[in-house]
Amino acid sequence: MHRECHVVFTHDPELREQKLYVDGELVAAGLARVDARDTQWNNCYIGRSQFTWDPFYNGRVNELRIYDHALSREEVQSSAAAGPDELPSALDPPEPSADES
Repeated sequence: MHRECHVVFTHDPELREQKLYVDGELVAAGLARVDARDTQWNNCYIGRSQFTWDPFYNGRVNELRIYDHALSREEVQSSAAAGPDELPSALDPPEPSADES
């Protein structure tokens, strides 16, 4: 596959549910075998694994976003429809409150 695509991986720690979306469509889902909150990884890589026997990612990353929650199907589809370099209004960061400014 030699084309740009929108890929989203979500992990809900409370439900231990993981989902993989490509171009806004759910392509895989399942339960996490471990709770990511209990791991003690020292490194977090993009394009490679924690495990030396796994191959490196052979491609390019145009944009990376990390959220503090598992995106819903609607949020994923909105992000895919907006395209790169655009943050859909549904995912806009909240305005700081008077106490935070």
